[in-house]
Amino acid sequence: MSKIEIIAGRSYVNKSGRTERLVVEVGHHVPVQWLGSPETEPKGEPAVLYRQVRNGKTVYKEPGEYSMYLSAFRNWAAREA
Repeated sequence: MSKIEIIAGRSYVNKSGRTERLVVEVGHHVPVQWLGSPETEPKGEPAVLYRQVRNGKTVYKEPGEYSMYLSAFRNWAAREA
């Protein structure tokens, strides 16, 4: 999905279509907790703040908010919902 822009306010699903995430914000100001090694962190890259809307058959009434780097979100996202 790297050729498609990730835009705030739109929902995206993974390849199977079972998980849906709503993008809240995209930008350098979004904080990310990096869990990988410091050498592999894509520092300086914008991040995505999103809400986990659906995971399989579970639809969240009050979805939690999470963040990840934009490149990781693009790798996860297969298409717009």
